[in-house]
Amino acid sequence: MSSITDELVKLKMEFESLEDGIARYTYLIELSKLLPKYDGICCEKNLFKGCQSQVWLDLAVDDGKCTIKANSDTLIIRGILYIFISLLDRQPIKDVLEADFDVLQELGIEEYFFGQRKNGVLGLLPEIIRRLKGVF
Repeated sequence: MSSITDELVKLKMEFESLEDGIARYTYLIELSKLLPKYDGICCEKNLFKGCQSQVWLDLAVDDGKCTIKANSDTLIIRGILYIFISLLDRQPIKDVLEADFDVLQELGIEEYFFGQRKNGVLGLLPEIIRRLKGVF
């Protein structure tokens, strides 16, 4: 399996190959369709309260690796969650706990997120790390 950094480079190249911000935003919607509908995780204990949208995160450590299930009530955030899962799921827990990246900036989409939605997306990685520390 590729490292988080390798996966981030691949995603960055994918997003850079798109012609403009509208194409990148549309691509996020397409990615959202790839995220399984983890309806079983949509409960209060999994709710991430730092986002304008409803976001649920279910994290675990299995055989030293991070496992992530996530869901949201909006397509764009589901696309962002798909990216986080692509980057972090099944990665060694040590690597996830040390991860440090701004997904919006890395993918060139930061200008399309504002206010609470931007804060929520930027808060996902710290929240994932915080929750993993609780189960590790």
